[in-house]
Order: sequence, then C-alpha cells, then structure tokens
Amino acid sequence: MDSQQLIEKVKYYATQTFLKHVLLAFGILFLMTTFVFISLNIYTSHGNEITVPDLNGLKLSEIEEVIDDNDLRFEITDSVYYIDRVRGTVIEQNPPANFKVKKDRTIFITINATQTQMVRVPNVTNVSLVQAKSDLETEGLFVGNLNYIPDIATNYVLMQKFKGKEIEAGELVPKGSAIDLTLGKDIENEESTYIPSLFGLKKKEALAKGTDFYLNIGSVVYDRSIKTLTDTLNAKVWKQSPEASRNVPVGLGSNINIWLTVDKKKLTK
Repeated sequence: MDSQQLIEKVKYYATQTFLKHVLLAFGILFLMTTFVFISLNIYTSHGNEITVPDLNGLKLSEIEEVIDDNDLRFEITDSVYYIDRVRGTVIEQNPPANFKVKKDRTIFITINATQTQMVRVPNVTNVSLVQAKSDLETEGLFVGNLNYIPDIATNYVLMQKFKGKEIEAGELVPKGSAIDLTLGKDIENEESTYIPSLFGLKKKEALAKGTDFYLNIGSVVYDRSIKTLTDTLNAKVWKQSPEASRNVPVGLGSNINIWLTVDKKKLTK
C-alpha cells in the first residue's frame, strides 16, 4: 500500500459516515447485550417467586400441606403459651404472609404450646390495685373484673377470685388467666373516675386500660367483619359506650361496653 492509499484510508476513517457506522455498531451490540441479560434474568426468576401463605392459626398437619403446595420449607423455632389461642397452632411466622420469596425458602414459625402452662397465683390482697396488677402481670396473669364493696381502704384488694371462687395465694391456674378482684370503696367519701378512650385497642389492651381507670369492660360485641380466630384476636375497638369523657365523672367499677372490628374503614373513622 503506497502513501497515497494510506492517506485516503485515514481520510475515510475520519469522515462522519464512518463514525456513524461505528457508533451504530456499538449501539446494536449494547442493545443485544442488555436484551440477553434481561432475558436470562426473567428466565431464571420465572416460577421461583412465591407469595408466602398465611400460616397464622394453622395446626402442624395443615402447615405441612400448605408448605408443600407452595414449594416452601418450614422450621419451628420457638414454642410459647397463650391461653386465648388454640394449642399447637402458629402464633408467628417469618417471613410474614404475602412476602415474596424464592422457591424452597424456609419459613420460621412459632407454635402455641400444646400443653397448658400453669403458674402460681400471687397474694395480692391488702395491696393497692396498681400493685396487684403489677404482681399478677409478673406471673403471666391479668386483672379481670373489679367488684367494689364498702370499706375505708378505697382501691385496696380485699379478696381475689378465679372463675367466681376465692383463690388462695400459691394455687395453680393456667398462665394468661384473669383474676377477679374485690376492692374497697369508702361510701362516705366516694371517689369517681372518668371514661377513657379505648378506640383502636385490642380487647386485652382495652381490659388493661379499663383497669387503670378503675373500670370494667362490660359487653363485648364483634361485628360481621370477624370471621376467623385470627380476626377475633386482631379485632380493635371502633365504638364504646359510654363514650370517652373527662367532663362526666362515673363511679368506680362502672362498665364500658365495646364494639370490635377488623374493618379498616371503621377504624379509620
């Protein structure tokens, strides 16, 4: 190749036409590479992404069936005890329901103990309601109904009962049980309290807050949105009677009736 031909080739490589061809070639190569990577990603992920099923409330035999149907695995990591949950059923799961996972992912679950866990009732007589509540909760129990009788020791526990019968300290009851308390109320200097707002609280939380205000939970009404045990446990107060008020005092031991739902519209209102 003589010098003249070399000069002509250099001039050609420097033209816009050649540069456009080079850029077009690189552009096509980039698009093809991107397409291949995307296609591989779709192909390798296709059919492997699974929505985690809701195992809450299921028994072991039911869990195995649901897990197998969804190409997943499960492992029991803990066992706890709740008196208001069915024995041997799922209490918690990780990952949670509706979470997206790959095929063969292990779901870790916590099971409600199959045997009733018993605890000893502490002696909460002759102490304040506040102290009694703390002592009971330490043992895994909670305050049930409050019954007031005339006595100069207002809001001090005079008697403790379980299922309507007086119970002595040290006796065994299922963990999570309610212990009813009989308290004093000075009729010559009668005290009063106010109705707190229970909106958005679960039943157990409403019971605890009622106790804090020296009140009882009366009727408990579940609306039509409650269809399963899980719904019952997750239901929250959307209406109460009497309504919350700090302007109208009520007597100690008065009742608050509550309505519960899982309907988000009612709870938003």
